[in-house]
Amino acid sequence: MTLIKHELKQGWMTLIVWTMVISFMLALCVLVYPEMETQMGDVSSMFAEMGGFSAAFGMDRLNFGEFMGFFGVECGNILGLGGAFFAALLGVSVLAKEEKEQTAEFLLTHPVSRREIVGQKLAAVLIQIFLMNVIVITVTSASIWGIGESPDMRPLILLFLAYF
Repeated sequence: MTLIKHELKQGWMTLIVWTMVISFMLALCVLVYPEMETQMGDVSSMFAEMGGFSAAFGMDRLNFGEFMGFFGVECGNILGLGGAFFAALLGVSVLAKEEKEQTAEFLLTHPVSRREIVGQKLAAVLIQIFLMNVIVITVTSASIWGIGESPDMRPLILLFLAYF
């Protein structure tokens, strides 16, 4: 439990920055939708004519003229890339920083097994990813209701949880 608290204290600034950036980008993407709504019908027909390319990326099943289709393509990319980079950054740095700061030897001399050390560090990473998802879902939901849309939120929540 001590390692979890320590990792959360060390990573709070990274969590805040990444969460704010991803939330801002998603909110901006959602707030742009009303301006682009009229143009998205043309984009839908363009993607429908691309054949195998649109089928390979699942774009043939989405209607860009509707909010959920727009959200799935545009905002899904932001969340997918941003969330993946954040998770990768956390996963790599959680153990690598022990070597970089030369604290691995000190940590391993304590009466704690290596499995427990890695498990607690992994738990801290999962907590940070969970917190990021909760905040991003809240900001995105607020921006969706801010533009007057009221889509079925179950697929949206499942999309966010798929990255967790």
